[in-house]
Amino acid sequence: METHYIFLTYHTGMASVFPVIKERLANHAQVSLVYFSSNHCFYFRKELEILQCHFRSQLYISYESTYDENEGLLNQANIEAIINANTAPGMCFTISGDPIFSEKINRILLFLGIKNIIIQEQYFIA
Repeated sequence: METHYIFLTYHTGMASVFPVIKERLANHAQVSLVYFSSNHCFYFRKELEILQCHFRSQLYISYESTYDENEGLLNQANIEAIINANTAPGMCFTISGDPIFSEKINRILLFLGIKNIIIQEQYFIA
C-alpha cells in the first residue's frame, strides 16, 4: 500500500469515479471517499455500503449533506481528518463534480497545501 487514493465527489461525479474506486480496492489500495450532496441523494449508496463491508480496512466513506449549490457551503473537516490520519507514503486526490464544486474543492485542497490534484471534468449532453 504505497498510495492513498482520496476521492472528493459531488453526486453528479459519482458515476465516473465509482468504477475507479472498485479498481483501486481490487488492487489492495487504501481509498477514502468524501461524497457531497445538496439534496441527500447519494447515487451508488447501496453499492458503496457493500464495498465498505467487503473492504473494511481499505475503504472509508464520508457522506456530506452540507454542499449548497448556491452558497457553496462545504465541510472541510473530514477532508482535513483524512489528510491528517493518512499513513501511506503518498496521497492522490481526485475531484469529480460540476465545475463550481470542483473549483471550491480545489481551493480547499490548495489551502491545505495539496498541489497534485486530478480534476475529472463532467460533460453532460442534454
